[in-house]
Amino acid sequence: MKAIRFGAMALVVLALLAAAACHGFFVSESTTQSVAVTPKGVILEQGDTYNLIAKATTVGGTTTDVTATATWTTSDGTIATVAAGVVTAQTLGGSANTATISAESGGVTGTAIVMVSTTATLPTSLNVTTTGGSTLTISPLTTLQLKATASVSGSDTNVTGLVTWSIPNTTYATVSSSGVITPVAVCGGLLQPTCPTITGTVTTKTGTATGTFPIILID
Repeated sequence: MKAIRFGAMALVVLALLAAAACHGFFVSESTTQSVAVTPKGVILEQGDTYNLIAKATTVGGTTTDVTATATWTTSDGTIATVAAGVVTAQTLGGSANTATISAESGGVTGTAIVMVSTTATLPTSLNVTTTGGSTLTISPLTTLQLKATASVSGSDTNVTGLVTWSIPNTTYATVSSSGVITPVAVCGGLLQPTCPTITGTVTTKTGTATGTFPIILID
């Protein structure tokens, strides 16, 4: 009798496993988990072209260049067009404009932002502050949003969405991909370690524009 009950239970378990598989409860390691487009943002002059790169990462952790096979689209073809990762900045009038470039692979989409300048001079530096001004002190249990501006099309332009943020170590603070600083430990005070400096970088057709934000005190 026990053997019969065990066999019945085994059949039920197998049936549940089969149903789960049919309904996609089990994810294959080859399933695409994320798609990253690099650089995150780029500033171009009218008529410039630039090669973006798309890489897909699977659930199993394998990363593959899918630039040639991804489906590329643009949010506004009057600002920038894209084909196989090659972006072409269109001729514009007025101030700088942006378009979101998307790459889809395996049902997952990654994006990058293209800003088109109406002048031939592209920025080489960033002015990095916070949304609250030039605050350099952070209190524990709070966060601080960074803001980056650059001279684009002859005027001071917010380029925060195009910036790649980095920090030399995460012992005292972290910075997210969107520029949110989160304090981790006290630094910068009397007899305390020096706080880290955060760097923001934007790619341009001719190089990069870079700016820094020194955290003075976390207390």
